[in-house]
Amino acid sequence: MKEDFFITLNSITGTFNMVLKRPGLVEDTISQLGSWEPHLSKMLCNTMKDGSIFLDIGAYIGYHSLYMASISPKITCISFEPHPMIYKQFIKNVEINQMDNIVVHNLAVGDFDGNIHFYVQNDSCYNQALSSIEPYEGIDDNFEKVDINMVTLDKFIDDKIKERVSAIKIDTQGYEYQVIHGALDIIHAARPVIAFEYHTHSKRSLKEILNLIPDYDVYKIQPFTGEIRSLADADPINFLNDFVCIPKNKS
Repeated sequence: MKEDFFITLNSITGTFNMVLKRPGLVEDTISQLGSWEPHLSKMLCNTMKDGSIFLDIGAYIGYHSLYMASISPKITCISFEPHPMIYKQFIKNVEINQMDNIVVHNLAVGDFDGNIHFYVQNDSCYNQALSSIEPYEGIDDNFEKVDINMVTLDKFIDDKIKERVSAIKIDTQGYEYQVIHGALDIIHAARPVIAFEYHTHSKRSLKEILNLIPDYDVYKIQPFTGEIRSLADADPINFLNDFVCIPKNKS
């Protein structure tokens, strides 16, 4: 049985509150460490300024969006979380902070618009962040297949604000290629920093993902320690990393 746990957290320039349903991997980490991927959050903050837009794709319960929104009310977060129950938890976290600069959508993001199947993990799963558009070895057994709507960022984001997108964070359990492929107009127009977690079970290789953005420099960041390595560097044992892609003229 999961129980609500209230916590106040710090960002670079402010604070924000979260209600965490524990136990859970992300939730327990936040409650114990006071953060989730803190160095990734700080790095993405450096790309933002008043008027900027942050796209949070696969936002889960909203840590990165809440962190970003707490920096300035003039930063807008447009966030997407397809898991119906996790989406409700995210909405609750927005409401308790009374933030009007976060817009949350209960949608999947990919490279076409339409209805798809989504594999939703239930409350018995310790890490519900493993819910996925495509099933894979390692996903918990306690899930159900539901129908959800999927959109492409290029069609969903209004043309009038595309150039204001300063950062895109993607964590979609192997669907990262499709998200980027469906956002190439935004990427070409705004040249945002792109951070994504690559999953080895993805049907698309890391090389295929990076081929979509050839004019970006790519680095690896350990989001919990802040260690940054070049793409060519061999990783130490147990080096957990996200990929951060920076336009060449911003590196």
